[in-house]
Amino acid sequence: MNSELQNNRCNACGAEKTLQIVLPLGHQANECPQCGLVWSNSNTCFDQLYNSVYKKKDCGFTYDSYLQSYERLKCGGHVNLIWFEKAFLERKIPPSNGRLLEVGCSIGRFLLACKKAKWNVSGIDISEEAVKLARQVVPDIDVRCGVLTAESWPAEAFHSIVAWEVIEHMENPFEMLCAARKLLRPEGELVLSTPDWGSWFIRHNLKESYWPPIHVWFITEKSLSLLLKRAGLKIVSVQRKPIPWGETYWSKWKRILALPWLMWLGIVLRQGGGRLIVIAKKA
Repeated sequence: MNSELQNNRCNACGAEKTLQIVLPLGHQANECPQCGLVWSNSNTCFDQLYNSVYKKKDCGFTYDSYLQSYERLKCGGHVNLIWFEKAFLERKIPPSNGRLLEVGCSIGRFLLACKKAKWNVSGIDISEEAVKLARQVVPDIDVRCGVLTAESWPAEAFHSIVAWEVIEHMENPFEMLCAARKLLRPEGELVLSTPDWGSWFIRHNLKESYWPPIHVWFITEKSLSLLLKRAGLKIVSVQRKPIPWGETYWSKWKRILALPWLMWLGIVLRQGGGRLIVIAKKA
């Protein structure tokens, strides 16, 4: 429910007054009436939060699967990729000595796939526990613990920087985007994915892991475009799946039963698949 306008500058478009709203599970948040960006006032200690999910099981559907992947990959198992990760590797052939950085690299699953595809890979993650696991999954590569800054690596060090499902978790996504711009080569590209706040399914998802303190930024295509522009980057491509198939996290038979409804949401109402995949380059 919206209340009076508050003086709280929008990180994307710079609007000085925003609305106070309540998210589906009762969390307080701010919404920019101009670009649609929503952010939580969470005072989360992010490193402690994400360290905990790599130490024990039953921390949520996503993080449990990460631990399962770690056990499989440590034993030489197959790397299971998400559709947008597969699309990146199929589209992007590494140049000679091509360097790739993954922000929020977790246990190193995608880094391992990129290394097999002949990329020279580096990674960074806020969780010390995740970094320890990544160094076991992908030995002898540069994986660091911390928040990405412009000083993390030399300027223009990377041909590609990827950030899968990361920006919505960050304390300050604008600073990360500015750092990414400085670390990209002139012809390089930043590729990121994030839940699409313009999608009905994302706005009404009742899984706790979609809400604070796990997700603290809720991003539309317009707000992301403005955020990137402010950081000196421009969108060159936006991809979506036609329907929110994977975003349901339901069993396959439930998705099949709900397929007409998912098609209605995604295609007829033009909500898309609930996931923004964006490729950006230096402006």
